[in-house]
Amino acid sequence: MKKILLGLIAVAVLAAGGYFGFDFYAQRRVTRDVEAAFEQVRATGAKASHGKITFDTKSRTLTIADVATESGTQSPVSVKIGSLTMTGLGQTDAARVSAGNVEFSDVEIGVAGPTPTITSLTYKAPRITVRDYSGPASLPQLPASSSIFELYRSAFGLLASINASSITAPSLTGTITFSAAAKAGDGASGEFAYSGIAIENMKDGKIASSKTGKVVFTINQQAADKPIKLTGELANVAAADIDVGAMAAIFDPGKANDDREYRVQGHVSAGPYVITAAPGVNLRIEGVTVDDTRINPSRMQLPALLAMIPPQGSPPPSAAQARELLDKVASLYSGVGIANAEMHGLSVETPQGPLKLASMRFNFEHGKIGELAVEGLDTRAPNGPIKVGRFALKSLDVASFMRLSAQFTAQKPSAEQALTLFPLIEGVEVKGVASPYKATGKPVNIDVLSLDWGQFVGSIPSKLRLTAK
Repeated sequence: MKKILLGLIAVAVLAAGGYFGFDFYAQRRVTRDVEAAFEQVRATGAKASHGKITFDTKSRTLTIADVATESGTQSPVSVKIGSLTMTGLGQTDAARVSAGNVEFSDVEIGVAGPTPTITSLTYKAPRITVRDYSGPASLPQLPASSSIFELYRSAFGLLASINASSITAPSLTGTITFSAAAKAGDGASGEFAYSGIAIENMKDGKIASSKTGKVVFTINQQAADKPIKLTGELANVAAADIDVGAMAAIFDPGKANDDREYRVQGHVSAGPYVITAAPGVNLRIEGVTVDDTRINPSRMQLPALLAMIPPQGSPPPSAAQARELLDKVASLYSGVGIANAEMHGLSVETPQGPLKLASMRFNFEHGKIGELAVEGLDTRAPNGPIKVGRFALKSLDVASFMRLSAQFTAQKPSAEQALTLFPLIEGVEVKGVASPYKATGKPVNIDVLSLDWGQFVGSIPSKLRLTAK
């Protein structure tokens, strides 16, 4: 009996020693792998450091404290994480890891000089939680520069590589400071805060849905040596069928010759949206919706357009440079498609009087607005109230208008050249207009006014149709 008892004790000791030995081995291996990941970042010229690393073999939980990285660019991008915890850690293959739950605490991202008009940009999030995570085994590379172009390209590229059932952040705050190029006055700055951020079902670069409960912002600036405070609040921001890979294609120089059309997102809605400016100036929009947004990278040429924007302190562009820039902007418009966009319930309060607009709708395809319709306009002029039941442009070629405007930058267009603008609009419709006639106290009423024309021969339309009452 004594021999059996001693044998059991020996087995227990050996088992305990084996367990603790395995636990020690696992801790050393995980620490080595984490160090290797940080070394990969440092090899690119960036800074990367961390605090204590712990690994629990039973729950397969990895915790890394005090993560800090900073790009080696002239205007650095920095990322700080107070604590990173991955629970249920596993490895699907040599290049990817998985975890049942990933939690980031005290996250801070700082960007120096992302655009000529922005001096610094900072984001902070107390907590970010990721469920059913699957992503790259190595740390993401920081962007090659702090330009807004590189930041978006890196962010979308990272999101496209991650799979997760959900990503949530109860709150996210940020600050922004503007440079003199923004013409917002010395010391102009802003603050913004997001709440209730939730992303659902992210897989293979696509997101099923995204929601943000509220966005609040404040901008402080100077005008004529007087402080101006602008505040705003946007609620209920929701999007569905988002293609992050398509968004990344916009910023990828390798897609400059890609003539395919990418569907970026299916449906977006937001509202109400409230902005308060100077005393007595308030704007409110009850809701905004956008459906089926598509892009064509080769037509947009966004990298080429951003490369043409002169840095801060550069002399004003020449006439030739201005024309080339407008032509690139026209190309940007021609690469965007929107099946339908609508704004409803606009109201503006000013010291001069209120303005109300029931709705505005348009669709957009290859740089051309199919129809732009404004309905239910109610405002006031010095001589009395103005009402417009409906005003619509039946078609407007925005891209061609931009290109013609570029030609007119050098010199004032002749009458014949100005007539070339007419074919860019296919017609105009006005209904239910009531407006005061000068100071007579009598109104001008238009029940219906519809004007459209056929194909143009030079600057002369082949046919003209007018309906008026």
